[in-house]
Amino acid sequence: MNIRVIGNSAWMLLLGAVLACICDLSARAQGAQRSTVPTAAFQQKLAQLNSQLQTVEQRFGAGARRIESSARIGVQDLQAPDIEQAMEGYTETLKVLTEEALADAERAAKSQGREGDARKLALLETMVKSHEGRTALLRNRADRLYAQVKSGQVVLDRAVLEQLSPAERQEFGDFVSTTARKRYPAELVPGSRATLELPQLGKLADSLFQTARSRINLAACADWILDSIVTPAHPAMLAGCAGACTYAWPSCIACVGLATGLTVQSWSIFRNCWNGSGKPRWTPLWLYRTYCVSALVAIVG
Repeated sequence: MNIRVIGNSAWMLLLGAVLACICDLSARAQGAQRSTVPTAAFQQKLAQLNSQLQTVEQRFGAGARRIESSARIGVQDLQAPDIEQAMEGYTETLKVLTEEALADAERAAKSQGREGDARKLALLETMVKSHEGRTALLRNRADRLYAQVKSGQVVLDRAVLEQLSPAERQEFGDFVSTTARKRYPAELVPGSRATLELPQLGKLADSLFQTARSRINLAACADWILDSIVTPAHPAMLAGCAGACTYAWPSCIACVGLATGLTVQSWSIFRNCWNGSGKPRWTPLWLYRTYCVSALVAIVG
């Protein structure tokens, strides 16, 4: 046998093996790159979502400081298009990313990991959890503003009150404290000016009922959303499904199916809140919408 031929054949086999190994490594690298590219693109979208919330925080802070420094709510304060636009852009992006993450998790579950990318759920959950605390801070600041209105530290301009119907003025009069009521003309803000208000015992139950019905509680819409969607059996959507999708594909499919339905339901309720359902006329729309945004983030996270 020709030793040179054997040597050439061995070199050819070795070269072939090396090339095959290189091709395999290249294919694996390309596969790894394909698997990380969607996540990297999604992380960029999350960065945009975070930037949008920063804009909301900055604009909301400016609006709140304007009222706090003047200690008044004027006609010009009832709407703030720049704040509302930032809030709406943020919630729209949150909706799109939630739908994308759920759809990709479902594809991954149904293909047992060959398609889609279930990691998006965990990435979005981490982001939204941090946003939950930040939007809660906005809601808390809105609470403080309304506490100041109730106590009389912040008052409504006469021009705002004159736009209200008698029933709406009565509603506002029921909301503010006796001390605050003294700061307004009696014809614009009806109610007792007495230092101490004690209803007769025979009318106590009816008084409490009427107060509960007419009291302006700006957190009611957000609480209604939370009570309607978030129950012990169904925790926040992303938190539940991110865990399920790391456990087993069947549980992931079931959770994503439920969460997708909840997304549609919660968005519908959010839009009702956003459109001012139940909002008193004197309430600044952008301040009221803060509660809607905070509730939506809590549901999704």
